[in-house]
Amino acid sequence: MERTFNTIYSRVKRNLITMTLLEIYFFVSLNRSDERWSTIFLAFFTIYVLTYIIVLLKMLFTKLTFTFGTDYVVSSKGKKFEASQIKCIYMNNQRIGFKLHGRWLVPMELCFFFDKNEEREGLQQLHQWAEHNKLEVKRRFFQTLT
Repeated sequence: MERTFNTIYSRVKRNLITMTLLEIYFFVSLNRSDERWSTIFLAFFTIYVLTYIIVLLKMLFTKLTFTFGTDYVVSSKGKKFEASQIKCIYMNNQRIGFKLHGRWLVPMELCFFFDKNEEREGLQQLHQWAEHNKLEVKRRFFQTLT
């Protein structure tokens, strides 16, 4: 009963837009700055945000999959998690996260959206998998651990 679905990283598009606007602001401020320390500060943050934008672009164009097994899940990074390791499943709109026992936050590799073409079937499979493994699906906001 192994089934694989295409997924996408959560919040990548929103973060990419926000970081691009922030990069433009830092770049304009850097060009207008006359003070030495503010120039160094702005140059550092400009490089930092630009690096983060490159990482976000890589995440945006990476094809991800998420596999539901009988009593396990395989994350997009190929890491296998047994159902006994998972405390509950959180859903916040279309965003899904698997919370592990002993953790406060949901790991980033266990947080995803289903691809729009497979969303309905993926959610149905998710609920069946949770019911089979006696896990609770909670509709609430959750934080991720990057």
